[in-house]
Amino acid sequence: MTAVLAHVHSFGLQSDCRSNIHFVDEGLVFYPCGSGSVLLSLETGEQQVVGGAAQGGITALGLSPNRRLLAVAERNPPDDEGVGTVYMYDVATLKRRKLLALPELGSDSIVAIAFSADGKMCLTQGAGPDWTLVLWNIEKAAKALCTVRTSAPMIGSAHAPPVRQADLCMTDPTLVCVSGDHILRFYRIAEGQLRPLNVNQKMELQDFMAHAWLPDERVALGTSTGDVLMLEGLEYHSTLMRPAGDTSERQAICCMAACGRGFVAGCVAGQLRIYERSDDPQELYRCQKVRMLEASPSGYPALTSIGVSPGEDTLAISTDTNQLYKVNLGSCDVQREDGGAGLFEHMGAPSHGPGPIQQTEGSIGGTRSARINAVDSCIWKPLVATVGADRTFRLWNYQTKVTASSLICLQLRFLRLPSDMPLTCDIALQCDGCLSK
Repeated sequence: MTAVLAHVHSFGLQSDCRSNIHFVDEGLVFYPCGSGSVLLSLETGEQQVVGGAAQGGITALGLSPNRRLLAVAERNPPDDEGVGTVYMYDVATLKRRKLLALPELGSDSIVAIAFSADGKMCLTQGAGPDWTLVLWNIEKAAKALCTVRTSAPMIGSAHAPPVRQADLCMTDPTLVCVSGDHILRFYRIAEGQLRPLNVNQKMELQDFMAHAWLPDERVALGTSTGDVLMLEGLEYHSTLMRPAGDTSERQAICCMAACGRGFVAGCVAGQLRIYERSDDPQELYRCQKVRMLEASPSGYPALTSIGVSPGEDTLAISTDTNQLYKVNLGSCDVQREDGGAGLFEHMGAPSHGPGPIQQTEGSIGGTRSARINAVDSCIWKPLVATVGADRTFRLWNYQTKVTASSLICLQLRFLRLPSDMPLTCDIALQCDGCLSK
C-alpha cells in the first residue's frame, strides 16, 4: 500500500500580501500562508487549503461581498515572462471558478482586488511598471471590459509612484477610488468603461497609504504622516483631529476598514485607532479609542491589514511581524492599564517573525527575512522545534484531532536567542523531547 502525503496545516503568515486577512463568516478567516492560502476555523483551529502552491508567491487577497468567492492574486514566477493572475475559488467547495489574466497587464503581479457590491464586477490593480487597472465582468465567464493606467512617472523621475489601493464604493457600484503615493483618482463606470472624474479636491496630494469608503459617499484617507483626511462628495472636507497626545509623524496609517458607526485604522507603531461618527458636522468622525499592541524586543509591529467580521463586532488584524490577532470591539470600551495590549488575542499559534536587517551587495537599506533556519521533530512526543531568522527557538506541541493525520497546534513555547548567535544553525530533538546541544 502506497502512503500519500496530504497538506493539512500551515503555520505562519505571508505579511507582505495586500489585504491579507478576511472573515468568511464569524468563525472562519481567510489569509495567505507560505506559498498558498488557507481557511482557518477559529473554533477548532483546523485549516482548509485554498488552491495549490503559488510559485511566484501571493500578492493580494479578496473576498466577494456575499462571501461566496475567494480571490487570490499570484505573482508570475521570475523566470517566466507572464503577468500577474487572479484565481477565484468557491467558498463551499474550494474549487476554482474563475481565472482573471490580461496579457497586456504590463506587470508580473496584482496589488489590489476589489468587488462591486452586487458581485458582478471586479477590479484588479496591476503593479509597476505599467500600473494598469482592469475592470472585469465576472457575472458569468470572466471578461475584461476596459483598462486604464493609474500612475505615471513624475517630472524628473523615471519611475511611476506606487498605487496602494483600488476599490469600488459599496453604496454606488459605479464609483471607483484609486489611491497611492501622491495619487488620488476617481472613476465612473459607464457603458463598460472607466471614465475619469474631474473633481476639484481642494487639497494637496499626499502619500496616501490606505483609504476606506464610508456611507454617504464619504472617503477616509490615511497618510504616511498619520493624518486622516475626510472627503465628502469626492471633495476635501476636513482633516480629523489626531488622538490625544499623538504628535508623532512616524505613526503612518497602513490600513483602514469601515466598521459599525465609523471606521478603524491600523498604524505603523502598533496603534489601532477606532473612529466613530461625530455630532459636529464640521468634524464628521472623531477618534474615540486608541489601543496599542504590545511591543516586541525589536519595537512595535505595524498593523498591515484589518478584516471585519460579518457582525462588525470583531476585528482580525495582521502585522508586519507575521502575526495574526483577534480584537473584540466590545472589549475596547473597557479602560485597561496595559493600554489595550491585552485585547489583542493571537489567532492560532504565534509564528516566527522577520529577523534583523541584513545588508547585501547592491541593495539599498538592506533586507529582512523570516526564514526558518532549522527544524527537527520528536519521535516519542508530539513536538516540533524550529529556529528562525528572528533569533527565537520555538517548540511546537501538536496532537492528533479528528483523524490521525490532522494536526493542530496546542501550545507554543519560545526562547529568544542571543543577538550574537549566527543566523544559520542546527537543532536536534532527542526521541524523548529533550533538546540536543
